Parts: sequence; structure tokens; C-alpha cells
Amino acid sequence: MIAALTILIDLSILFGVAWWVYNKQPEPVKFFYWPALGFKLLGGLAVGWLYFYHYGQGDTIFYWLDGKVLAEKIMSDPGGAWNFYWEENADLQLISGVVNDTPRSLFFVKIIGVLALICVGNYWMMSGIISFLSFLGAWYLFKKILHSFPSSRQAAAISFLFYPSVVFWSSGIIKESLGLSALFFLAGVFLTFMTNEKISSWEWIVGVLSLWIGWNLKYYWIGVLMPIAITSVVVSLLKRGRPRMVRFELMIWIGLFLIFLSVATGIHPNFYPHRFLEVIVQNNQEFMDLTDPKNAVHYRDLQATASSVIANSPKALVAGLFRPFVWEAHNLLSMTAGLENFILLLLVLSALPSLINFFKTPHRLLGFAMITYIIILATFLALSTPNLGTLSRYKIGFLPFLVFLALYKNPLIVWWNTAGKCHPQIGPPFAQIGDRSWKLF
Repeated sequence: MIAALTILIDLSILFGVAWWVYNKQPEPVKFFYWPALGFKLLGGLAVGWLYFYHYGQGDTIFYWLDGKVLAEKIMSDPGGAWNFYWEENADLQLISGVVNDTPRSLFFVKIIGVLALICVGNYWMMSGIISFLSFLGAWYLFKKILHSFPSSRQAAAISFLFYPSVVFWSSGIIKESLGLSALFFLAGVFLTFMTNEKISSWEWIVGVLSLWIGWNLKYYWIGVLMPIAITSVVVSLLKRGRPRMVRFELMIWIGLFLIFLSVATGIHPNFYPHRFLEVIVQNNQEFMDLTDPKNAVHYRDLQATASSVIANSPKALVAGLFRPFVWEAHNLLSMTAGLENFILLLLVLSALPSLINFFKTPHRLLGFAMITYIIILATFLALSTPNLGTLSRYKIGFLPFLVFLALYKNPLIVWWNTAGKCHPQIGPPFAQIGDRSWKLF
């Protein structure tokens, strides 16, 4: 009875906050709010269904169980739980029964432990709260993009609110849910800098919080984003003081980026120059040992040397962006993944003319930054994560940005929309890609 009442209160608070946020939105974007939030919440339910009723085990279940263990510890031994939360090197024996023992997973477990306490350990309620927090990050970036690019309404909505694989793998009780929300918020703050808009005090606070959460959950996403963002902001500021620098801005950007990137190599052990390539190859080998050869990206004699990594990078980039291909599918869900990638490939190819034109606009620096982020993250994720199923999950760190570039002012989309207006029988524009589920295949 108490548990049911607690869940009812949690639901009331969740939808009360959701309604309050909705009422704060400007009229032009309210149309997207409830469908996008509903789609995100359904994504969290789908993740739970997949792992509970199809796999029978997996990350989301282990995080949930660990969260319940931690919640029980908070209730029975507040002092021990306090030490576990605040001592960076706290002994795991303080919380016996926790499965996830790596630093990033433990960080997430600590968050889930608080949720388990609030939600009396109810998985679906906890999933709903995490999904809502994930939605808020996507919604923030969506609005920022619309403010800077008013004509991107359709492209931004699909890319950041409705793209099936992105929504699915950033919903429910998995690290990517909060990690991507933090990444989106930081990207929104970065876009605000680039468009010379004022950043409010609450955005500074949430931005610092997002940096902390994103770094602890997905340091490699943040580790690539921040040097690119800082470089772009510095070049943008330099341009404002010296307008004549515009013709050299890309050259200046590359030079500064290499400097900031060299600084970034010292902020995490896996980024240290003498370890970086070794970590990539080691991760690759560990994944290959656990992966069916049919579901893996196979590289040619991948070694922890610059020449070997560079030689295999083109194949890794293609894999990170577009694999699995349709003909690699061996079941329904991998076929769905292949079809989604095939559609994305067609969109990217058809978007090339619009991308060329984009580089002739004042926003070319922003476009260059996005493309650099996508290429770097896609390449190194594919090199270190050859399992196609796991790669499909990790790639959501760059996938929505790629989808946005592929959709924004895409000549094929423009033609379709024009044809739809001229011929109503064609139906709605190419905005409705459809709902597709992903799995670790």
C-alpha cells in the first residue's frame, strides 16, 4: 500500500513538472513537446521490455538491482552509504552485492540508488524519471537550434527528438540516457556562445553539472566535444575583433584545435599519448573475443601504432557512420538497423550539395566543428568497439548531429516537401521516418 502510494506521488510530481515545463514553452514549439516526451518515455519502456523479456539480463537490469541494494543501504546504514557516496576510493565492501564496479558504472549506480530510494525500487518509475531527464537535454538543444536556425524545424525535431535509435538508446536506466542529455545541454550552451547570445545564470549552473555528469559517464564524448567547442568559440571571438580573419578562419581553427587537443590528452589516463593507441587496440581485442565474427567489424592487422590506426581509419569511419549494412542482417532487428543506416546513407549522399552551400554561409565554422566531431568520434568508436550492436548504442553520441546535417536543407527533402504540397495525395512530408527498434545483435 505504501509502495503504491509512493509511486502515485512520484507519477504526480513527474507529470506536474512536465506540465510546468510545457507551460513555459513558446507557442511555436509546444506542438512537439508531448509527442516527443511520450516517445521518449515509450523508449524507456521498450529498453526495459527488451532486457527483461527478451535478453533476461543486461546493463539496465544490473543497474536497477545495484540501485536497490544502495537504496537499502541508505535506509539501514546512512553513515556507510554517505562514505560510499563521498569517498572517491570508497571500499566496495561498504555496499556488498553491487555488481557494477568500474568507476563510470559506479557513478551511475549512485544516481540510480537515489532514484531507487525515491521510487521504492520500482524499475518502471525509475525509468520514467531518467527518460524525462534525458528528454530535457534533447528539448533544450532542439530549442536552441530552432532559435539559431528557424528553418530547421523539421530537421531538428527528427534528429534530436524522434530519431528512433537515438531515442531508444538514450532512454531508461542506462548510462547513455544521462550522458547524452548532458552532451546535448553542453552543445546547446556552445551554440549559444557561437551565436553571440547571452547565457543565463541557470544555464551556467546546469552547464557545469552537465560537464561533471557527462565526463563521469561518457568521458570520450565530452573529451572530443570540448576541444572542438572551445576552439570554435575562440575563433569566433577572434573574428569579431578582426573581421578580416574570416578568410583564414578554418586554418586558424585547425591550428588552435591541435593545441587544445594536445592539452586534452592530459585530462584522462586513456587519452595519454603513450596509452591512447594501446587502449583502442586492447578494447578492440576484448570485444572481438566476445563477439560473433558475423557481427563484428574486422580490421587488417590492427596494431597500437599510428600507421596501423591511420590505415584502418577509413574503414572504421564507414562502419561508425553506416554499419551494419542491410545485407549483413541475420534477424529482424538487425535488418531494421540496416534499413535505418541505408536511409541515413541516402540522406547523407543527397545532402552533399546543401553541405557545400552551408560552407559558403556565415555558419560554416559551426558546420566544420560538427563534421569534425562526427568524424573523430565515429572513427575511434568503431576502432575500439567492433561489435556492431554495441557500436549502434555508443554512436548516439554523434548520430543526431549527423542526422541533422543530412536533413537540414537537404535537396531531396525540399523536393519531397514541395511535391507533397503540390500533390496532397502523396501524404505528409518525409518527416515521418517511422518507429524502429534496435538491439544488441
